[in-house]
Parts: sequence; C-alpha cells; structure tokens
Amino acid sequence: MKSQIEAEYISAAETTNQVIWLRKMISNVGQIQVAMTVIWVANKSAICYNKRILFTMEGLSTSK
Repeated sequence: MKSQIEAEYISAAETTNQVIWLRKMISNVGQIQVAMTVIWVANKSAICYNKRILFTMEGLSTSK
C-alpha cells in the first residue's frame, strides 16, 4: 500500500514540475496565465502523505 501512495505522490510532484515548466514557457512567449492550475489527486492517502511532507518542510524552514 505504501508504494502505491508514494507512486501517487511522485506522480503529483512530477505533474507539478511540468505545470511550472509550462507556465514559464508560456510566460517566455508573452502570455501570462493568471488563474491557478488545478492538479487533481484521487488518492486520499497520497494527499495526506503530501500534506505531511509539506508540514515537515515548513517546520524545518521555520526552525532555522
């Protein structure tokens, strides 16, 4: 089960990276996307896993 959650998380992270790259490319040709890009994740466990990682990273950045 954990490997499936990790696979969903990795997939969402890779999708996020691709969205960022595409938005930068669009910006480079003079088009600016103002609206947010929504990325849907269907696995509730992967969503919780992602939130836990973000929470841990926030704690690390504020503890310095």
